[in-house]
Amino acid sequence: MYTQPSIKGLVPNEVLSVSFNNNASHFTLGLNSGYAVFVTETCSLRSIKDFQGPIAHVEMMGLTNYLALVGNATHSHFSQNKVVLWDDQRDKPGTYITLLQPVRRVLQGDLLGQRHIVVVLQDSVRLYTVSKRPEFVSHYETAPNLLGLCCMSDRLLALLGNTPGHVQLVDRATRTVNIIPAHNSPLRALHMSRDGKLLATASYKGTLIRIWSTRTRARLAELRRGVDPSTIFHLAFNPSGTMLACTSDKSTLHIFDVPHPNKPDPSSTTTTSTTAAGSIPTAIPGTGTLANMPAPGRQDSTSVDGSKDDGKGKWGFLGKMPFMPRVFSDTYSFASAVFESRTDVSSTASRPQQGVIGWIDDSTLVVVGAGHEPKWEKFVIRKTRDGVDGKRECVREGWRRCLGSTR
Repeated sequence: MYTQPSIKGLVPNEVLSVSFNNNASHFTLGLNSGYAVFVTETCSLRSIKDFQGPIAHVEMMGLTNYLALVGNATHSHFSQNKVVLWDDQRDKPGTYITLLQPVRRVLQGDLLGQRHIVVVLQDSVRLYTVSKRPEFVSHYETAPNLLGLCCMSDRLLALLGNTPGHVQLVDRATRTVNIIPAHNSPLRALHMSRDGKLLATASYKGTLIRIWSTRTRARLAELRRGVDPSTIFHLAFNPSGTMLACTSDKSTLHIFDVPHPNKPDPSSTTTTSTTAAGSIPTAIPGTGTLANMPAPGRQDSTSVDGSKDDGKGKWGFLGKMPFMPRVFSDTYSFASAVFESRTDVSSTASRPQQGVIGWIDDSTLVVVGAGHEPKWEKFVIRKTRDGVDGKRECVREGWRRCLGSTR
């Protein structure tokens, strides 16, 4: 008789945190009893560990068998102010980093060709190299950062500035720090493209998302999620950096086109965009210079993907009329879909993460949330069935309970 217990029977179905590795090929779940590692594309279980106590955060170290684990105040073996580098293959700890404050988040990646670990605390960020044991490299002060916002590329670190709403862009190659005054209110989401050329930011207001060039620190685009304030859960660029996905407490997944510096523009080197009266022109991707302002009432413009805008956007001809409020002429998502978001989850840092995004490829992404019985949901960006004007849609291809049965 087949008596192997199910995954659901092995682990209590409460997830405390969700994290994707650098290329989103795997995702990890911090559980109320340990951790679990899954393959992103299929949501198949790779490994699971029961510590008889909660793990607040798990970060997979690239494609290696090492995991960075952070416990919480109630765990008897893992502390909330200690990062344990756990060898998943040998099932034992490798080494650890002890801090004086609770750890909000851990990131890892290769900076200038060497493996580094970034430890995010409530009001600072600490950088370590990793060889046989972690070695301290640098320390950066930040504004209060309960959400542990931070991201990195192969040479850059993006972290909160000392002023709420600002971003510090740290270039480890030149050892310089530049400030981007991204928003007037504190940041709620922060994400960098995989090639490190674009940075996306959103504040607690949650109506606008701004795209920045990390080379020039110029604002390339301003995207409108919606009109009503909302809590943005997560932002994520697709692998090529040409699209941005956004989730919020409206239980809506939005997909935007973004002006990547390497994205070809068939029209010209100067991109024009219809802008409301009194607003700031956007920068030309990759140049940091301002685009030409269109004449009032102009009826044609070029979108970020080089296609002509025929005036049939979200607000139709209203977006082309002069002196209309900017909400009518802002750039909205080209596609959206509904994902599962728990209604009892607030925006505070103590609540489980919701709507965490991982791109499998340039047109396929996964959304995973924490809490009780969380779901893995797979979405595909494709052309609409009628194929009119090259329009695209975001369709949910399938879903599965991370710690339960398949659907």
